[in-house]
Amino acid sequence: LSRLSDAQQDDFLTKRLGEARASGLRPYLLEKVPVDEMQRRVTSNPLMLSMVASIAELRAGIEMPTTTAELYEVAADLLLSRAGKPSDAAQALLQATFFEAHVEQQRVITEEHLQAAAARLGSGAIDELRSLVLKDQLPLMRLLHAEPLQMQAFHLSFQEFYAMRALRDDRALELPQFHWEVWWSNAVHMGVQTGAKFGNAFADAVGLQRSEASEASEPSEA
Repeated sequence: LSRLSDAQQDDFLTKRLGEARASGLRPYLLEKVPVDEMQRRVTSNPLMLSMVASIAELRAGIEMPTTTAELYEVAADLLLSRAGKPSDAAQALLQATFFEAHVEQQRVITEEHLQAAAARLGSGAIDELRSLVLKDQLPLMRLLHAEPLQMQAFHLSFQEFYAMRALRDDRALELPQFHWEVWWSNAVHMGVQTGAKFGNAFADAVGLQRSEASEASEPSEA
């Protein structure tokens, strides 16, 4: 889809939220909304604009996210709450499963990715997570095929977000075959926004000196 113009974004928010709330969001859109690597407001992406609208509906009077990573953090939590919040173990397994698929540069997530993630975590939540997907009760994931199991992130950007979080949160992960390429650019860009915790973990995972990781704000600069 083509990127939405400023006028289209404003029109969407007005119809979705009403003039009063949309008017209150305009300064945020113009001055604080995150921008992508091309310096375009992320709300020019229809998915991101819809997420911003959903967050605005719930956060009246609360400051809106100012980085892409924070925006996805809030959006993911919002989507999971609609599923009645899976257990912490199932959420951890979901994150690890996204990571396993992303390392293999796969959009279609299989039973093998799920099993590999469960084995790495020593997780007992595999039946819970599989059941949620099969029953279409996990908004972040959509079922492609029940047997053999094939599923896909609601949007690739959520897979990128969770792959970033997995790297940030699990210092034991390694990416020995990592190369600076477009497949990892969004994940690394979001990770850099979360600070040194990601930078240090990423440097260790890919075998960089930590100073190199700190200087590489995104792959194109490395």
